[in-house]
Amino acid sequence: MRKMLKSILAVIGPSFLGVLGFSGCNMPFGRAEYGTPNCDFKVDITVKDETGAPLKGIKVSPILISSYNTQNNTGAVSTAEHREELASIESDASGKASGSYNLFGITNNVRVIFEDPDGDVGGGTFAKDSMDFKPVQTGKGDNHWYSGEYTISGTKTLKKK
Repeated sequence: MRKMLKSILAVIGPSFLGVLGFSGCNMPFGRAEYGTPNCDFKVDITVKDETGAPLKGIKVSPILISSYNTQNNTGAVSTAEHREELASIESDASGKASGSYNLFGITNNVRVIFEDPDGDVGGGTFAKDSMDFKPVQTGKGDNHWYSGEYTISGTKTLKKK
């Protein structure tokens, strides 16, 4: 009796599971993926003084800025802003400030803050300043979780205080 019950379940079981929507390894909507969207983000900025000379030791701080709309219970819509400050980098003797980050996502606006932490030591005291950049995609993604490589680059001229 037990063997007969097992053989009946062996025949009916898979059919019954199919009716409920369970199937073997075939997924009707493509493969299942678990993870977090991410990208590589690179900074390549040159910092100079007003004469065009490179500035060493300038603190370069990229900040990702995302804007989004929120709606309250009355239906009023307002715009909010989210900022994510990335680790600062320092310009070298040639004025280059280069850094690489792996991010969960990229935004279309990156504000970079430039500060002179050493005062008169590196050629004078320079005023704090900022510059906005639009990241450019410089490497392709994999059409899954990795969205590619994005870069901001340019030259910033700082003025003495």
